[in-house]
Amino acid sequence: MAAEPIVRVDHLKKYFPVTKGMIMQKVVGNVQAVDDVSFNINEGETFSIVGESGCGKTTTSKLLLRLEKPTSGHVYLDGKDIHAIGGDDLRRYRTQVQAVFQDPWSSLNPRMLVRDIISEALVVNNRLPKSEVNSRVEGLLSSVGLHPSQASVQNKLSRGALGTWFAVYGGGRMVQEVKGGYSNFNWTNLPLPSLDGV
Repeated sequence: MAAEPIVRVDHLKKYFPVTKGMIMQKVVGNVQAVDDVSFNINEGETFSIVGESGCGKTTTSKLLLRLEKPTSGHVYLDGKDIHAIGGDDLRRYRTQVQAVFQDPWSSLNPRMLVRDIISEALVVNNRLPKSEVNSRVEGLLSSVGLHPSQASVQNKLSRGALGTWFAVYGGGRMVQEVKGGYSNFNWTNLPLPSLDGV
């Protein structure tokens, strides 16, 4: 028997209303941004959505990140409908699913120290004490072959690698990298990547 997919998207639709009138707005139609999309993402897979501008890549991504509500259809993570969860389940979901954008000027502050960039996810998602955060940052750097002293330098590290670490060490499982004309869903249940720049 095949394993249950980590992410299952069933007949996902997102329509945006087109309105007419300034005060008494009347819906005169819909923009069908996402229309009946279904797919699965299995453990360890990298899944990409590729298409021309305006085909619904970003809207699909926002639906998976729960930044938009679907018109109809479902998105399941580990069998739970992400648009039906709340409370602690929603908080846990927010720490597990993370977006990383590949534009270096908007995704990471080049003036921040490496320690601060890596520790941000630990502080926000895990609410760890400072001593434990510093220890985990040093351990992370050592695990990818860097000396802990490099935590005190300004950011000159790979944005993609750091984004993956945000998800892994912040308790996450998915990193969504958005770049140009495609959206790439990269699951991080695999061994950590190494830094590709210092």
